[in-house]
Amino acid sequence: MFSFMLIFPNKRRLYFCSSKEQKVLWMNTIKYVSGYRDISDYYVLGQNIGSGKYGIVKNAFNKENGIEVAVKIVSKKELSI
Repeated sequence: MFSFMLIFPNKRRLYFCSSKEQKVLWMNTIKYVSGYRDISDYYVLGQNIGSGKYGIVKNAFNKENGIEVAVKIVSKKELSI
């Protein structure tokens, strides 16, 4: 039995699947329909160039055009709603 959990602001839902493949399919489908995108789809992350209370800053290169940018990665644990 395989499971995954969706966490919402006021509730959590646990889902069970009969196979690992089914779990992966569900998770990929949920990511797709919710508009989830991974930063590595668009940028190659480099080294850290700074840090602070809420996260770190890395240099990165756009995969499409090679332009160098700075990317701030924020820790969700430190944020409040």
